Amino acid sequence: MSELVLALLTWLSANTSYDIGFPQPNIVMTTRHNLCQLYGINDFDTCNASGLRAFYDKHLTIYLGMDFSMNSEHKVSGLLHELAHYIQYRNHVHDHTCLGHLEVEAYNLQDHWRREHGLEPVLDVFNQVLLEASCQG
Repeated sequence: MSELVLALLTWLSANTSYDIGFPQPNIVMTTRHNLCQLYGINDFDTCNASGLRAFYDKHLTIYLGMDFSMNSEHKVSGLLHELAHYIQYRNHVHDHTCLGHLEVEAYNLQDHWRREHGLEPVLDVFNQVLLEASCQG
């Protein structure tokens, strides 16, 4: 896993101006229900409806669902998305940038990587507008 994380961090460094000169985050694989509880979703139905598959908790840990596979480019793109949040946090971008903009940036990086690997983007225009609108006002 550390080789994959290093490769993805290197890709992020080449495609952003972020510094990646710090230790790799912890990667923890856990059940979907536990993933939701760690994220703060305690209701099982809400958990299932949320679509939560992974998240970065700002304590140097990325949580992935047990269905993560290094052999799935789709799943790897999700890890890249969480690594984007990790480097945003480590570069203190979250201190002065709306979370909606950080989310859009992570999705745009993920979709750039996905295009390079022949995959369809995951962020549609409607959701991008919603994320950016959350930063208005």
